[in-house]
Amino acid sequence: MHLMYRFLAHQKPEDLSRTLWRHKVSHRIVPNDGQLELWLVDANDAFVADQLIKSFESGIKDPSLVGENESSREGSFLPDGLTRSFSLQSALLFFKHNPIVFCTLTITLFICLITQMGSDYSVLGWFTITPLIIENNTLYSKPLAEINESYAYWRLLTPVFLHFSVMHLVFNLLWIWEIGRKLEQLVGSVVWLVGFSIIGIMSNLFQYWDTQSPLFGGLSGVVYGCIGFAWLMMRMNPQWPSLISKGLMVFFLVWLGIGYTDVPESLGLGNMANTAHLVGLISGLLLALVYSVFNKRQAK
Repeated sequence: MHLMYRFLAHQKPEDLSRTLWRHKVSHRIVPNDGQLELWLVDANDAFVADQLIKSFESGIKDPSLVGENESSREGSFLPDGLTRSFSLQSALLFFKHNPIVFCTLTITLFICLITQMGSDYSVLGWFTITPLIIENNTLYSKPLAEINESYAYWRLLTPVFLHFSVMHLVFNLLWIWEIGRKLEQLVGSVVWLVGFSIIGIMSNLFQYWDTQSPLFGGLSGVVYGCIGFAWLMMRMNPQWPSLISKGLMVFFLVWLGIGYTDVPESLGLGNMANTAHLVGLISGLLLALVYSVFNKRQAK
């Protein structure tokens, strides 16, 4: 959380709050010593929030409605700071406040590069849940017990970094960026890493047990876990920011159901790791329950 602004007695926080939400800047307004304070969930939104605060102080409720010349100036009011994401300074700031999400995105892109989007089986076998063996142009895989025998426990998690199409990769990275980084700001990097690992490992294990094949991968299970966690948390805790709208939750549930049909394959998306998606969602919901109970005990 990042302290951004302290309201004066005559100012109406709800006006600024509505504007911030319109620009997808996650925040909280909390009382402190008789004064209301504005805290950002993600420090990367500080630039956008600062511009909106300046307009708020000058009496303009929403600068995006003032006119094209002002609202489009240098992309100042684009959500999530995407126009700044490629600068070195922004990258360092992003790493400082979201180290686990930053490493997740970086590792995923690197593994997709060296595995050639999963087409190079000789490299792909380094990251699948069980090792792959190529003999006489035939692909074999070892049993899951190989993990214990070789102490290669990292294989339980590494399939989340594998992707087999550009669409698959982009979809997952966008949602990790959109939801994952905000969750990391809310719960902290250590808790986010633990949650990421639990969701990833459970998704991978159940997907393997269901298909008995190591040829699967992707961050989709983790994405579903983040969606489930964020959705349930805001229903159990009224102070939790609204990261997941009802429409978005419906979309993910519908997409989850579509995965069990032939539609994805007819669209050229191939077979989806449906079990990983479902287990990821359930894991996220369960982690939200555990996290909520833990927080309530800590507050006593």
